[in-house]
Amino acid sequence: MDNDESTRLNLPVLSVRDLAVVYGGRRDRLDSPALHGVSFDIAAGETLALVGQSGSGKSTLALAAAGLLPANGRIVHGEVHLRGERVTHHDRRRWQKLRGKVLGFIPQDPLGSLDPLQRVGHQLAQSLVLHGIARRSEAREQAIGLFDRVGIREPRLRFDAYPHELSGGQLQRVLIAIAVAARPSLLVADEPTSALDVTVQRRILDLIEDLQDELSLSLLLITHDLALAKERSHRLVVLNHGAVRETGDTATVMSAPRDSYTVQLLADAPALSPDKFDALRHARGPLAAVPAIEIRDLTKTFRNRWTGQAATALDKVGFTVTRGAVHALVGESGSGKTTAARIVAGLSSFDSGSVTVAGRTLPLHPPTTNHHARTLQLVYQNALAALDPKFTIAEALAEPLRIHRLGNAAQRHDSIRATLEQVGLPESILERRPRDLSGGQRQRVAIARALLLQPELLVLDEPTSALDVTVQARLVELLMELKQRNGLTYLFISHDLSLVRQIADEITVLSTGRVVETGPADRILSSPSHSYTADLLAAVPGRGSFRSAA
Repeated sequence: MDNDESTRLNLPVLSVRDLAVVYGGRRDRLDSPALHGVSFDIAAGETLALVGQSGSGKSTLALAAAGLLPANGRIVHGEVHLRGERVTHHDRRRWQKLRGKVLGFIPQDPLGSLDPLQRVGHQLAQSLVLHGIARRSEAREQAIGLFDRVGIREPRLRFDAYPHELSGGQLQRVLIAIAVAARPSLLVADEPTSALDVTVQRRILDLIEDLQDELSLSLLLITHDLALAKERSHRLVVLNHGAVRETGDTATVMSAPRDSYTVQLLADAPALSPDKFDALRHARGPLAAVPAIEIRDLTKTFRNRWTGQAATALDKVGFTVTRGAVHALVGESGSGKTTAARIVAGLSSFDSGSVTVAGRTLPLHPPTTNHHARTLQLVYQNALAALDPKFTIAEALAEPLRIHRLGNAAQRHDSIRATLEQVGLPESILERRPRDLSGGQRQRVAIARALLLQPELLVLDEPTSALDVTVQARLVELLMELKQRNGLTYLFISHDLSLVRQIADEITVLSTGRVVETGPADRILSSPSHSYTADLLAAVPGRGSFRSAA
């Protein structure tokens, strides 16, 4: 090996120096940069986690490092070197030679990152041909081999599937196969597991670690999950408003953070602060043994409109929600959590069994109009989809009051203003529309809309899963305070066991439509009686150890 080659191999795989990125505006303007003064290195075989709130610049940095900034984004200062080569202002042609072979990229949204009109196997095969890894005649078999390598079951069958026919975990594996097909030196993973439940997340991250060992990959892991970063990285870079607030060895930063922003992030991470809401949980004293929701032998099937085949979503499900409790309904994607929530909310029919809400027995086939909306309200996971984009916030909040003919215009306005104050939102947002608000603000609007009818029960379907840890912590704190102040009962659907451990009084665990155990949260979390629950708990980030760098 000559001296030049030896020097190149000893250089960082990725080196970022004093990087500044702006969107829009003139090339020489730095008045509102998305990134400014960012510097770090990633060594061969190392995993560096980039953490921070939404809007901190994490994804911008990933896109800049991979040469994927959108047309209105540009690097205005600083440099990016990839395996010793300065790539700061490479054009598209020069990036094509590096992307895939030197750098692989796993985007956050797998469904939005694959062509919906092409079979997933064909998309991987095209990548193999494009990078000169396989001739067209060999590409299919090599793609099937890669699918098998990344753990896609029945790879020959999945080769011909369209993206919408695969689960989130399978789609993420397809993107990983595409990213590592050309055996790159660096893998950039932008929130690769944020939409996945904990067991699928663990399998995906274990797969990436195995590929790191096999291919000597370096990894830039972008995440807002501090517990995941603690478990899966060697070093941390903490970003806020586009600037580095802290950097260093992961264990050191986690145990002795120097920056106040890092301290706050760690305090807001559910897995790292399990006792955060204990004072609010215990303030109301012991629960009275009065049922708010009773479910017995609940069965629900869905029938395929083309084949006529029936799939069982809920199979003789039974559990009781105690009045005044936070009852968590947990399980993997596809376990039946949301189906149960919609039935309890009177939005879906069921085949057999009984559902009683606040003493009222629900019919098998609910009417079009929800007659117990003033007793129970459902808060959806995606507040943007649940709010009419044409309505102002004032119109969205007034709608349920008008439907139920509550008060005159002045009284409705007073009620809306008081409810906004409860959820910590300013009156100034009333003339704005949902798209003009942040994710946390939209979710608060959705909660305010539910509270306006003064219900006894809230069904919360993954209300914080799309939020970063700091916004999530503020929202959960709000929910706990509202519960105590208004005497509410929550049916809280979540796949986040760290969050459940913070807030739940009772837990029901669902697996493929069946209850595997139900009871007091303390007992289930400390001594689960079913192996499925134990597996869910074992998959919570922050419980495992991380391999040392090569």
